[in-house]
Amino acid sequence: MIFSLELEKQLLAGLIKYPHKYSDISTLTTSDDFYSEESVVHKTIFNTLTQAIENSEAVNEATISHRVLSLGISFEDNISVGDYINSLGLIKISENFILNVAKELKKLSIRRELSACGEKISKAMHKLDSSESFDDIIANFHSLSVVFLSSHFLYS
Repeated sequence: MIFSLELEKQLLAGLIKYPHKYSDISTLTTSDDFYSEESVVHKTIFNTLTQAIENSEAVNEATISHRVLSLGISFEDNISVGDYINSLGLIKISENFILNVAKELKKLSIRRELSACGEKISKAMHKLDSSESFDDIIANFHSLSVVFLSSHFLYS
């Protein structure tokens, strides 16, 4: 799958250290840019961070750990959320690099979405009746492409 846990960690670390930089990435980054088949830890931390920042609340390792723990969520990978968030605070990232990390993470998210759309189009094309004309196949492909891309990619 197309993702980078390291980029996700860097972005979370950057927002914990420099919450005022959220305004630089708020229109670019969403929780959907954080991916893992096995865990929603990064999505949860990101959502908790952004909620605190948007509400002008204190943001640091302790407050974010407390808020995530207060959600009562048990994560699939059984991590200690407090320790994990504290470890994010140890990641070195410069304030000026946060936007670059967010852009790289978004590129991976877009590639992941396009890959998923391609798989759906491929499955739909395999289901077409082989007796259809060339023009019908092209028309079906075009309409499927527009539908899948507009609903899975062009929403942001």
